[in-house]
Amino acid sequence: MTMRLADLDLDRLDDCTPENRWGAGTERDRFLYRDDRYWYKIWGPLYLAASPYASGGKFHKHPAPLRQPHGFEVGLFTPEISGAFETFICDEDNIVRGYVTRAGRKPRKVTDTFVESVFQACVASGWAYGDFCYNNVVEVDTQLSLIDFDTHLTKFDTMDIAFEEEKGALRPHVFPAFRDLILSELAHRTELAARNE
Repeated sequence: MTMRLADLDLDRLDDCTPENRWGAGTERDRFLYRDDRYWYKIWGPLYLAASPYASGGKFHKHPAPLRQPHGFEVGLFTPEISGAFETFICDEDNIVRGYVTRAGRKPRKVTDTFVESVFQACVASGWAYGDFCYNNVVEVDTQLSLIDFDTHLTKFDTMDIAFEEEKGALRPHVFPAFRDLILSELAHRTELAARNE
C-alpha cells in the first residue's frame, strides 16, 4: 500500500534536506525528512521522469517515463538487500514522488556477504547499482539494507569501465569489494566471448 503525498504533514517532520543537493530549486529537486521511525525521500514532479541510466559509457533517457525507481522495475531491489524499504509516496495523479524507509542505524561493518548479495542481485537483474557506498547502507533489525533506491543503474552488458570509474558503479567511494566483483565479472564475460569467437 502506498502513502499519499497530500497526507504527509511535513511540518511535523525534521527537515534533513542537504543544501548542496543536485537539482535544488527546480522541478527535479529532492527533499529528505525524518521522524523517530522513518526517513521520507520526496522529489519534484519531473525528477523520476528525468532519471537516466548508463550504457556504453553514456547516460541515456529511458524510452518511456519510469513509473517507479528503475531498480524496482528491473527487479534489482530484492527483499534480501532492500529490507529498509517501506512504501512509495504517490501524488494525486498516482505518480511516484518518493519513498519511505525504516530509520535503522548505521552499521559498524558492511559484511562481505551483503556485498556479495548486492552484486548477485545486480547480475541477476542485468543492471549494476550505481552508488553502493557506506552512506547508502543501513542496519534494520540486525539486517543490512540499501537505502538509496533512486540512484542510476548501469546496463551490465554494455558497461564501460572508464566511464563507470568516473561517474558510475566503479567510482572511488564505492565499496572496493563491490568494484572488484564487477571487474571480475566483466573480465569473465570478456573471456567467454573471446572463447566463443
